[in-house]
Amino acid sequence: IHAPPLGSRKAMADMIIITAIDLDQPRITQSMAILGTVDTVYASTNNLFLATSRYQSVYATTTLLPVEPSFYLTDIHQVRIAADAMTIVGSASIEGHLGSDPDKASFRLSEYQNRLRAVTSSPQMWGVVDQNRLTILEPSTVAPGLLKTLSFLPNKLRPETLGKPNEVLYSTRFLGDRLYAVTFKRIDPLYVVDLADSTDPRIAGALEVPGFSDYLHPLPSGLLLGFGKDAKPADSFADGQFAWYQGLQLSLFDVRDIGHPREVQRVTFGKRGSDSALLRDHHAFSALMRPDGTGSFAIPARIMDGPYPQYGTGDSASYPWQQSGLLRFDILGTSAADARIVQRPSLITHTAATQGGSYFSDPAVSTARSVLFPSGTIYVGNGQFWRQDNGGSVYGPF
Repeated sequence: IHAPPLGSRKAMADMIIITAIDLDQPRITQSMAILGTVDTVYASTNNLFLATSRYQSVYATTTLLPVEPSFYLTDIHQVRIAADAMTIVGSASIEGHLGSDPDKASFRLSEYQNRLRAVTSSPQMWGVVDQNRLTILEPSTVAPGLLKTLSFLPNKLRPETLGKPNEVLYSTRFLGDRLYAVTFKRIDPLYVVDLADSTDPRIAGALEVPGFSDYLHPLPSGLLLGFGKDAKPADSFADGQFAWYQGLQLSLFDVRDIGHPREVQRVTFGKRGSDSALLRDHHAFSALMRPDGTGSFAIPARIMDGPYPQYGTGDSASYPWQQSGLLRFDILGTSAADARIVQRPSLITHTAATQGGSYFSDPAVSTARSVLFPSGTIYVGNGQFWRQDNGGSVYGPF
């Protein structure tokens, strides 16, 4: 049983149990407990990382916004996963927290070449300008049981921040010696961080495009797929720092040149009010890629559209519900130079006409999942499933 410091938390009887099971027997070979609760868990090939807040919560349990402590720390524990036994490698405390979304928190952690990279946030800890921080850790060779800080960004030599003042960090994705991060308030900056030198990480490039990417997915041939929402800046507001969400948005980025990322293609779907389960859970994304870099992917979605808004006017208007189901796409082109997204026939499960125009418990914005096969697509939601063949014909629900 590993008992880390409680910090300002009240004493608790919670324990996180890690169990190793020999699948050949099968039998339990080892159990390990860590006292306390865990904010998120990230697993690499050889290690398990558990992140624990020292505070009760930074998230609101009422309609009032919580007051974040002026000095916020997150403890990270590294557990080595080996064939013979699990062992505690070490622990560290880093500044900030791993965000308010449990599904996205694990994407803020990444192990590469025996070093842990972590992206934390705080709206006040480092001042108004700097709200996001990258920290790189490695096991100490001097103090066993300690994960020492190797470097962090921004710093005195590299003061450029991940995000402009008051921008929220929407998505992160580590890939080898790079970090891709998206922040947003009015315009979407996609940051590319060079991690090749772990002692000196640096922001190598940035790209500003309308809207934001809530989920980032790496593709072959130096491509990056972003999914989120389009947005229209609301310049009429006094501070000029506001934007109205619009329809769903796909962005295809060429990130071969680390210093000059570019947007290859942008595709929008529906109007303001459109939603997707992928904005809440990355398991809603499915893909079937080929060795040459081409392939298919699918995203569940509720589409709001129509010639006239249901509420409001202008960019703030919300539109009526039209249909729900699975949006399907192909990625064509064998290189970043000729890559493009092409939409395939959607797998529509419900429409305003069949539902009488009323809302319902829509899996497309909650628990929907899909599996892609060379011969067709399976879509699952609310205890039912549908099948679509490559010709676009839909069968179901079953």
